[in-house]
Amino acid sequence: MGWDAYAISDPHNEWIAEFDHEGNKGWYIPDAVYARAFKQAEENVLKQAPNVDGLLAIGGLDCSNCGYAMQNLTGIDAWGKNLSIKDVQALIITEYIPEEDECWAYCSALQFLLTCKEQKLGIRFSW
Repeated sequence: MGWDAYAISDPHNEWIAEFDHEGNKGWYIPDAVYARAFKQAEENVLKQAPNVDGLLAIGGLDCSNCGYAMQNLTGIDAWGKNLSIKDVQALIITEYIPEEDECWAYCSALQFLLTCKEQKLGIRFSW
């Protein structure tokens, strides 16, 4: 098991995505507003980088490279405590120019953070 970050909308640290056990959707975001926001985040990354973190469209990040980028963007410990909605709202995001081979991770982390702030979501870390 590696590093992950999940967008959460409640104090129980539940990920906004869920698995469709009845149909063929797999993992998806049932809330239409959140679903559109994270799909747009994925599209924004692909306008700037050749790849995107595979969980971004469903409200998460799956690669530790994104964790390091998140730390560089905010100064938080991406292997530390979860971030409440209030914590995310207080984050100061300092953009920078990433190395070319890390552009996808940087863009994925940046879009994840911006979307969580915009949608007033917290972040749960797992590793």
